[in-house]
Amino acid sequence: MAYTFRNQTSQGNASGAGLTVTKPASTADGDLIVVVGYLETDTNTWSSVGAGFTSVFTETNTGAFSVQVWYKWASGEPASWTWTPTTSAWRTVDCASYSGGGGSGDARDVSNGSQADAVNITLQTAPSVTTTVNDDVLIFGYGNFSGTNTTVMTGAASNLRISFGGIVIADADIATAGATGTSRPSTAPGTEDYAALHAAFFLSPGGVSDKIPFATCLSVPSIHAAMEI
Repeated sequence: MAYTFRNQTSQGNASGAGLTVTKPASTADGDLIVVVGYLETDTNTWSSVGAGFTSVFTETNTGAFSVQVWYKWASGEPASWTWTPTTSAWRTVDCASYSGGGGSGDARDVSNGSQADAVNITLQTAPSVTTTVNDDVLIFGYGNFSGTNTTVMTGAASNLRISFGGIVIADADIATAGATGTSRPSTAPGTEDYAALHAAFFLSPGGVSDKIPFATCLSVPSIHAAMEI
């Protein structure tokens, strides 16, 4: 089994205060909802976000902006949520929903990011992360200061879902646990301030018993001893 991309929405790409983020069409209870938000400047923060969303990771481009990712399991969701910056500023929010997940529990597996000023597009990468179980969905979140859109992805998260105002959500099913490799836009600005991140989410949070290989169980003394009784 694996996650299946359902739909996406994008809002903002303008200066202002509270931003209405529309729920992706066809989102159903139990879906994984992922939000990537871009906010200027690097010292500004989101004073409030959609009810029930959990922050996963923030990557800050020093002196310019931040890119942050949140998630939640859909449950009786309204038609929209509101993301509000502490100080009115340029802000963009992308949202994607995925079916097929467990629908409850802590979905966060691993995350990491990178950022730099005025680097060539070939260096604008999210670093590899090492997933701990099979069938994670790997989310690539990205933002650049000029707002230039990406049209093609390369690397681990090659499925481009949203490119709006320079903000990107891309994804991939990571069928086998381990190092994912990097992801980056293969089109967009040539030299640019950027922030990029990877966040991997469990397919079935809490299913610990079916995530430990049998051979591993045999190597744990307490379990081994119990099996000999």
